[in-house]
Amino acid sequence: MLSMLNGDERFVEPTPNSLQLLTLAKVKDAVMNQFVCDNMEVSIVGDFSEEDIESCILEYLGTVKETKGLERAKHYHPIIFRQHASDWQHQQMFLKDTDERACAYIAGPAPDRWGLTFDGKNLRDSLCNSATFDEHVNFDRQSGESENAKKGVQGKLRGHPLFFAVTLGLLAEVINSRLFTTVRDSLGLTYHVSFELNLFDWLKLGWYVISRTSTPRKVHKAVDACKSVLRSLHSNQIAPRELD
Repeated sequence: MLSMLNGDERFVEPTPNSLQLLTLAKVKDAVMNQFVCDNMEVSIVGDFSEEDIESCILEYLGTVKETKGLERAKHYHPIIFRQHASDWQHQQMFLKDTDERACAYIAGPAPDRWGLTFDGKNLRDSLCNSATFDEHVNFDRQSGESENAKKGVQGKLRGHPLFFAVTLGLLAEVINSRLFTTVRDSLGLTYHVSFELNLFDWLKLGWYVISRTSTPRKVHKAVDACKSVLRSLHSNQIAPRELD
């Protein structure tokens, strides 16, 4: 994660050294800065009197500064993916273990849940401007439905806010199936392999991670095979049977 996100520590487990550098004041400021008064709801469940809960609210939440969400957003530091030409792109770590085994990971950028990418692109716009999709739609002339009507239905589907979330979910399942079929079943290079997407709602990016377990002797071949499966998506198009 540090390699992919340019050393950004917000998405990794803190180290003992970083924890020891924390102070109570730093932690308090970090927590209090999370609260905003323009869109915050406090839900309280229990057996209490109105006077008791009022005093507790005053004690625990009464010192929250009046901060708007937009004001806090000004201090947001954007997430930046590291460029591919990096010394950290390929890493190997050797750990002492009771058994000889190996784990490998491949990670890279992906859009968020709504189709926004880290480089500022909106995939919805590129999809609407592309004729590739329409070229692969087979219209049934005998159904009595006009071609324009069917294109309108497809346009509504692609315009749905969750279109990219559903599409990426289907794509992840297809990639997982191909990885299992190729890397595990056909080549026998791994015990287990999985493709997972991290899709965010507010961040304008996401990422994917392929993880696999293997033996040290086969792990490099397994990595190459996983890369080959990913790259083949451009040439080996997804078949209807895979979607079924």
